[in-house]
Amino acid sequence: MTSSSRSLTTQLATLGVIILLLIGIFIAATYWFTERIEGEATRINEAGRLRYRSFEIATILQEFAAAGPGAAPSLKTLLEERLSAFSDVLHHLRKGDHRLGFGPLSGGENAALLAAIVEEWETTIRPEVARTPASLREFNERIRSFVGKIDIFVDNLDAENRDNIRSFAGFRIIAFAFFVLLFAVVIYSVRKHVVLPLRRLRSAIATVEKGDLSAQVSVSAERDHGELARLSLTFNDMVRAINAQSAQTDVLMRELEVKNRELGEVNRQLLSSKEQLEVAYEEAQTQSEELESGNEELQILNEDLDRKTKDLLETNNRLREEEERVRRTMTELQTIFDGINDSIAFFDTDFNVVKANKAFRERFSLPEGVSQRGKCYTQLMQRDTVCERCLVAETYRTNRPVSRETRVSGGRIVQAHTFPIKDRERLVGVVEYIKDVTDQRVLEQQLIQTEKLTSLGEMISGVAHELNNPLTVIVGFAELIMRQEIPPPLRESLAKIHGESLRSKKIIENVLHFSRRRPAERVLSDINALLRQIVDIREYDIKTSNVEIVAELDPAIPRIAVDPNRIQQVFLNIVNNALQAILEKKREGRIVVATSLVGGVVTIAFTDDGPGIAPEHIDRIFDPFFTTKEVGKGTGLGLSISYTIVKEHGGALTVSSPPGEGATLTVTLPVDAQESPKRETERRERTNVPSTPAAGRDAALSILVIDDEPMILELLKLVLEQDGHTVETASTGGEAIARLEAKRYDILISDIKMPDMSGHKLIDTISKRDPDIVNRVLLMSGDIFQTEEPGERTLPRLSKPFTIQALKAAVAELLRRT
Repeated sequence: MTSSSRSLTTQLATLGVIILLLIGIFIAATYWFTERIEGEATRINEAGRLRYRSFEIATILQEFAAAGPGAAPSLKTLLEERLSAFSDVLHHLRKGDHRLGFGPLSGGENAALLAAIVEEWETTIRPEVARTPASLREFNERIRSFVGKIDIFVDNLDAENRDNIRSFAGFRIIAFAFFVLLFAVVIYSVRKHVVLPLRRLRSAIATVEKGDLSAQVSVSAERDHGELARLSLTFNDMVRAINAQSAQTDVLMRELEVKNRELGEVNRQLLSSKEQLEVAYEEAQTQSEELESGNEELQILNEDLDRKTKDLLETNNRLREEEERVRRTMTELQTIFDGINDSIAFFDTDFNVVKANKAFRERFSLPEGVSQRGKCYTQLMQRDTVCERCLVAETYRTNRPVSRETRVSGGRIVQAHTFPIKDRERLVGVVEYIKDVTDQRVLEQQLIQTEKLTSLGEMISGVAHELNNPLTVIVGFAELIMRQEIPPPLRESLAKIHGESLRSKKIIENVLHFSRRRPAERVLSDINALLRQIVDIREYDIKTSNVEIVAELDPAIPRIAVDPNRIQQVFLNIVNNALQAILEKKREGRIVVATSLVGGVVTIAFTDDGPGIAPEHIDRIFDPFFTTKEVGKGTGLGLSISYTIVKEHGGALTVSSPPGEGATLTVTLPVDAQESPKRETERRERTNVPSTPAAGRDAALSILVIDDEPMILELLKLVLEQDGHTVETASTGGEAIARLEAKRYDILISDIKMPDMSGHKLIDTISKRDPDIVNRVLLMSGDIFQTEEPGERTLPRLSKPFTIQALKAAVAELLRRT
């Protein structure tokens, strides 16, 4: 028996308490289900009232539509009553009524649907119906859609209530089956632990009464012992004790007889030993005399031995000190050896691994002390012969250092170097040095790509500046002509020219935004806007490849702190991979880009219906240099770099590819409320002037316009003179300085990029004579992302191409600031 044993009474009492507790739980669950079903039924009735009121409102609106402006006032009064009643029922249903047993909906599809109904009613339906009830013919379709949402809401509530009723019925069936099983267990337990043990005990007592002391009561040793089990064990102990006592008495009697015989023999031996001792005493006296003589000789030898022992101890101490110094030195060297992250090993001339550092042992899964474990090609490569192209063997053969760079399993790139070790020109071994250079190669490729993008960005910046100048002229003159009285066909053609020019402006902005190399910094960015720019950049190429790209962007996503350039690089890599995967196996396909916000994490999912990713490749697609494309069609770095960028942002890049169902790459980025990145609004305030027009025309001003494009000078002169301003122009910085020295102007409008002198340099030169000029300057630039160099002033800027309205608004804003 153990101290943890519980009595049968305690077990039965515990079982009874459990049964009562389960009955209580069943009653409480039944009451909860009943209250919930009744509350949901009441909610459904209220929803039915809501649907009835919506039908009434729709009917009255149809009557209004039929009656027209001459509708009776009573019909309007009736509509007001029905609108008020509908609002009351909707408010009642949204807030809940605990007196009737139901509360407000929280979470789930029904709560979202009710919230949508309330929002549409309060923001659209109710104001529009109450404002113009007599002109709602075109509003009927929205009313019918609104009523349809209410029908869906009521049907959903009814379906949910039916599910609750079915769940309650299933619960009662399960509870009944559980109680039947519980009572069966109780009956079985009483029979096993009470009735059967009593029968076994009674049978054993009867056997002992007949004189058979071998009787025992069987007791299970695997369970805790109750009162009946302890009684049975006590009975067994009593029978065993009687048997043991009887056997012990027989053994003691036999041992007593043996001891008597041994005592007689010992007595005879004592008499014989006495005679022998007398003879030995005489011999001992003779030997004592001989020992005294030998002791004198031993004393002399001991003195000599002491001197030699002392010398030996001093020598041993010096040896131990030297061994300790050598041991410490070896330990320090081994620590340094093992501290090297690259793999290093020493081989003898028979290809045995004599010494290896920790990194080498971990790379090849070797224990310490490998020198007695056989050849390197057996221990490291599980071969019976030397490996082909073995660097160690080549160093043995040439007696020179050998180096080689190879790709190993997992896509990693390693450099292996072997060096011969010589003792007086005799080769005694080879040292092998293995270094993983994968990260170095990735950085080299990234640097190459960065330099390519930098060159491309500079070229595109120049091209964009040259394109934006004629686009400014096209947009401006098109607007001037459209303000005149011209035939409608010509006006439509000019509107198309104007629209396509603005579309070209947008395309140039997107290309400049992506290609321009900017410092790495995290700013609060709109992920949806970054995705739209990528879609715009790739849209034409994707469409011409018969592939549809769909953007399902959640407008509720907050701005998060990211490096926009690097995140857009990730998005572009993923979209390009999806397009290439579709085009390899299909002639047409579909790419879906979706964003969502879940639990403080922004999720961006890229899904394509291409051939998907093979199961044997899915765990390796983020490895550096891994690619399934043909040679020359991919470096294998796109997804690896993307994975690193997302990880640096504290996010994750994952992939899923069900067989035959395409692939989905998911980017998750945290919403970090604690980070304080630079605001993009500061850059906008610095580089862009407001586009809102002035409230009215300003007084006539004296304006000087400087630009190296004659058509832009002509356009600005014409537009500003129409507003009554006096406008003079200059095509170079030197000409502008000459005019400014001769005359003072109210406003100076200057291009930034000019052949002889930049706009900033022009302002610096003029401000030395007229410091106040910096408050009356408006700069123009064909590069919307051009930023000031260190030391340059931050001045209002108008980005080309601009509209006439934007130009006038910029002038008005400049005057307002001054």
